[in-house]
Amino acid sequence: MNKTTLWKTIVILLLSANLGLTAWIFFSKRRHHEGPPEGMGNPRERLIKDLSLNKEQTESYQRLADVHFRKMDSLHRERESCLRSILQMSKSEQTDSSRLSGLIEQSADIERQLDANIYEHFKQIYNLCDQKQRAGFDKVLEGAIRRPGGNPPNEKERPPHK
Repeated sequence: MNKTTLWKTIVILLLSANLGLTAWIFFSKRRHHEGPPEGMGNPRERLIKDLSLNKEQTESYQRLADVHFRKMDSLHRERESCLRSILQMSKSEQTDSSRLSGLIEQSADIERQLDANIYEHFKQIYNLCDQKQRAGFDKVLEGAIRRPGGNPPNEKERPPHK
């Protein structure tokens, strides 16, 4: 086996593993727009309650949340479209590696935009809070760390798959 064949094999294996993981995440049963898991309540109401936002802060937060979720929905749709294109390529006999690489880069860029949008959203919420409310902000952040599917960060706390 010469070096070129070896490198091609390694690249194909890595791309396959990446696509498989991406497909598994994308097609897993719990999705972002399914809403919060049972017993977790409405995230907006929970945040308002956890931070004890007053009426003016609540109205400002609602406006921020509306803008945030519109951006997030748009980015999720872009990422879904990109992933569909990636997965469609798996059906072809010949793979255009430069196109595949471009789609993977596009997908990664969308993920960076999602993370930046989340950061900006929580920074704006933090700026709405007074000093007393900021002291309880860690609780809100811990809730946000829980994945959109509701999986706790600790594997031991993870509910069984249905």
